[in-house]
Amino acid sequence: MMRAEHGPFRAPLGYAVIGSRRMPARLNRRRMPSQWIGRAEGSSGQAIEEPRCEPGTLLAKKLWLDVASDNLPDLLRYEDRKSMAFGIEARVPFLDHRLVEASLLLPDRLKITGRDQRKVVLREAMRGIVPNEVLSRRDKVNFQPPEKKWLTEAAPVWHRLASHSLAESADLLAPGAILETIQAFAAGRIASTTLWRVLNLEMWLRGSAGREPLA
Repeated sequence: MMRAEHGPFRAPLGYAVIGSRRMPARLNRRRMPSQWIGRAEGSSGQAIEEPRCEPGTLLAKKLWLDVASDNLPDLLRYEDRKSMAFGIEARVPFLDHRLVEASLLLPDRLKITGRDQRKVVLREAMRGIVPNEVLSRRDKVNFQPPEKKWLTEAAPVWHRLASHSLAESADLLAPGAILETIQAFAAGRIASTTLWRVLNLEMWLRGSAGREPLA
């Protein structure tokens, strides 16, 4: 039984036949609206067991899940793939296990105060080392690629994929799911991330079956 740690497929998995290859046939239902997910026959998949979280505050539980299963594993995968693709040895010093363990044990008041004061203990530790104008910034945001603009401009390509979908044929997605997702995105009813996942699933299946992903 194959194990896939992250992404749309979650372990353990069953399989569907796409072209001449066996493909995982169970989708992570937490990340996709249930009405768009198909039910490929022959799947022996079981629900993934989420990392256990001991009793604590709501913030502590959320941060633990981010570290153990949701946000951090995804970001590390992106970081590793992108850096290795260009031969860059990337480092993540804040992920020293001793620092992570100590951070998870901190009380909430040393993590967030008020409505917009975050990373409290880090800001205080860097006071006198990092300029005050940097420590007091409130307008910093995470990396935001123009994903919505890209997906909108390429709409004709996505409609072509929807007209003969491998993911729908394999029952990994419900019939008409790609077109419905495209239309929901165009109408502003869903975020670009949902459409992005659906399209990547379709293109990945095409490439794995030896076909042109965008044909």
